[in-house]
Amino acid sequence: MVLAALLGAATIPTLWVRRNEASIVPPEPLPLGGYTARGDHVFEPGGDDLKARVAVLEQGSLRVALVSVEMLTIPGSLSRAVRERLPEDVELVLCATHTHCAPDSQMLNERMTAAIPGIATFKRRWLEWYAQEIALAVRGALVAKPSPFALDLRISEPTHEGAWLNRPRRKLGRPDSAFSTLGGMATLYSAHPTLLGDDERRLRGDWPGELARQTGLLPLVGAIGDRSPTPVPGGPEGYVRRLLAAPAKRIAANPEPIMRLAREPIALAPATPSQSFMESNKVPEPLAKLLVGRFAEPEAEVTVLSLDGVALIFVPGEPTSGIATLVASRAAQASLFPLMVGLATNWIGYILTPEDYDEGGYEGSLAFHGRETGLRVVEAASRALDRIRASRSGSEAASRTPRAHRSTGSSSRPLWSVARSGSAVRGSVRPSEALWR
Repeated sequence: MVLAALLGAATIPTLWVRRNEASIVPPEPLPLGGYTARGDHVFEPGGDDLKARVAVLEQGSLRVALVSVEMLTIPGSLSRAVRERLPEDVELVLCATHTHCAPDSQMLNERMTAAIPGIATFKRRWLEWYAQEIALAVRGALVAKPSPFALDLRISEPTHEGAWLNRPRRKLGRPDSAFSTLGGMATLYSAHPTLLGDDERRLRGDWPGELARQTGLLPLVGAIGDRSPTPVPGGPEGYVRRLLAAPAKRIAANPEPIMRLAREPIALAPATPSQSFMESNKVPEPLAKLLVGRFAEPEAEVTVLSLDGVALIFVPGEPTSGIATLVASRAAQASLFPLMVGLATNWIGYILTPEDYDEGGYEGSLAFHGRETGLRVVEAASRALDRIRASRSGSEAASRTPRAHRSTGSSSRPLWSVARSGSAVRGSVRPSEALWR
């Protein structure tokens, strides 16, 4: 665990934000990702100017670069390659919008060397190109003119014909009504960016890209693992009009917020193919183990960025509503208001509760580290939230500079161990209800 915090009993340093964006449209057509039905079809001319959007938050000596990139996923190798190109004191949080109309990000995954129909294999040239372009965008933000950042979290509940703008796509899924806007910096909503189907062959940002173009803010996606967008007239443009039309309620505000950052590793089990993976791909177990073992990420972490009592919880994959509910409960115990962000810093696949994993299906086939992975993610998030809570409690109030601590492990019983014994408490409220309390 790494924790960086700015604390002080007297003067609070100003929290600054610096912004930048840059095009990440490659100089030649590349295979599109997101829909294997496209095969190896490369993108066609026209479409959107896909971008990397950056907000650098700076308070004292703590600098956090929050980056939203219009691509399908963030492979761990991409995060590492971008970090290598930045100053050592910059904490990078790299997020994907999960558009299904961008070049296949598996080309940037150095572990993706197996040929699978409809999925691009690793190309070092493009890993280097994307890492360089994203790093240049971050470096541009580091020297951009700063503005004071005031915490201002607002949440609305957009609808279309009486229904939320997201809907469950799995048996255990639940919608989430909350559309969040954070301090003129970012937006957050939980719906798969699949308004555009596999017949779209141009570069498109889907609803997150359109939202960024209309607001100028970084688009972040939440717990989208079991949530699809509600179809509305007008495609991404019509969808965004409805997102922005609902009146918003101010949840938190502070002109002088304190920023804190915590990272915790996830205790991932060895990569293991699920039964649904073997069935959907029609491969025997030995070959399935070989394939999953070759491309699944062996390491990942949860990152928590807090602004006073608001906690952005970044997870490395596609969490479901059940996972969001469990994390919201842990955040409440830490007296923090949670905003879960998916597709951040890495991609370990779909992040499901054990019960949801047992349901199998498409999402189950792309859950690569076993039945308890979701609970292990929740446990890592819980440890990071606890570090933030300890920092806010004033136990380090004598310090006014960032501190780094190495985790010695949690003294509490691991959540997946509790679940195995059958005594885990299951969340009974929707994530939106937990947020509004």
